[in-house]
Amino acid sequence: MNLKLPALLASLCFCANAFSSEVAISNGNFEYTSLADGSTATVIQDWGIPLGAGGLFNPPESDFTGEQNSGNHGNVLYLINQAWMSKTIYDGFKDYTHYVLSFDVGARKSVSMSNYKVTISVGSVIIAEVVNPHKPNQRGIFETVEIPFQTPVIDQWVTMEIESLDSGHIFFDNFTIAESLEAPEPARFAEWESVSGAFDFYIDAEQVAQRDGFIHYMSSNNCAGNEDFIQFADSFSGWKNVARAFEYDSMMVPVSKDTSWRLHRSDFNNNCEFELSFVPLN
Repeated sequence: MNLKLPALLASLCFCANAFSSEVAISNGNFEYTSLADGSTATVIQDWGIPLGAGGLFNPPESDFTGEQNSGNHGNVLYLINQAWMSKTIYDGFKDYTHYVLSFDVGARKSVSMSNYKVTISVGSVIIAEVVNPHKPNQRGIFETVEIPFQTPVIDQWVTMEIESLDSGHIFFDNFTIAESLEAPEPARFAEWESVSGAFDFYIDAEQVAQRDGFIHYMSSNNCAGNEDFIQFADSFSGWKNVARAFEYDSMMVPVSKDTSWRLHRSDFNNNCEFELSFVPLN
């Protein structure tokens, strides 16, 4: 698992950024091309797909809730199985400046969602890289991701890449990059604490957070077909999904002291092994 914790925290909206000017991303909402509902195109103006299957898609209601006709998202970019998208941004960045990349990521109703990696580079130097900064906790919806990063000296073009890492479909829309007036605060953590049981942890066993922190889950062996959720106690529905992991995946969820939570499994496989830990805040 290759992720940078500050980026992950921002994607979980554990920050309050004030934004200034935006960096122009041509065709960031993929509306330069007109597509009928349910139609696809393999060429996306101002974007490249150097590897694998991908292109432009106008999702119908049968794939995403609220997407009939032009819907809430109109056209979106899709990647299937192991594929790779690339976007070069030629100007607009300042040296030594904090920015936030924002985009919507979607999970199709009828198809599993692949894992993905986001990379931002200046020339050959990677300045931000995160795996699965956020995945919707249910199928058929889009949710917004935010990834903060800081620029070095901008002496070359900036490249943004998204790679689909394994089997499945994944969808993206509404890319923006804005200068952040507030630098992200450095994360302050104590050491990892093991949640009782680890591999022997009981599914659906209620836990109570002893202090503010983060619940971290990562699946390991024999998890094909599994779908796990971290749930918080809810006075109306009993338990509410706050994060989802499908098959070989990870998730991290912020939790407040005294919150009741549990790990729930909908597609059950007794042989699936996982690690569950707690990251307390200092």
